[in-house]
Amino acid sequence: MLGLAGVALEAGLLAYPSLLCAQPAAQPSAAPVADDGFLALSRALTDHAHLNPVTARRMRDALERSGVRQAGDWPRLAALAASHPTADALMAAARQAGLQDLASDIVAAWYTGTVGRGPAAVVVAYEDALMYQPVRDALTVPTYCSYGPLWWTAAPPDPAAMSPEPPLIASPGATL
Repeated sequence: MLGLAGVALEAGLLAYPSLLCAQPAAQPSAAPVADDGFLALSRALTDHAHLNPVTARRMRDALERSGVRQAGDWPRLAALAASHPTADALMAAARQAGLQDLASDIVAAWYTGTVGRGPAAVVVAYEDALMYQPVRDALTVPTYCSYGPLWWTAAPPDPAAMSPEPPLIASPGATL
């Protein structure tokens, strides 16, 4: 029975060759120079030095299109970051400059991977969201499978290394 299901599945997938073999992920283009300011601001606000520049570009673009409060004022906040070396000092300066909401929205975006709220929210990161980083070495990012995001892009396991299927055990009174 399983053999027939496998043949049917394979026949169905043959119509979609891109699903049968892992395609290399498209390499993102280099981030524009304008991202340097947003990336530096993000690093200052989150106190994380190793943020992904591509994610920063996506976040900045989504922020500018989102209608998030004061989204266009991020360059003002970036200017404050240059003179406030810690996240706490920068948040205090942002509060005094009336930019605390924007600073909080940027921090929330990095931690959740989402810009905005409600139905208009835009997901810009999932696996790279900062909320998953403290447990990255022990837990996979929550998905519908237990192998983490994009698990199917890895090479499949060697069939010779897999253990054979256990024999079927018939329940009393059942015939096989």
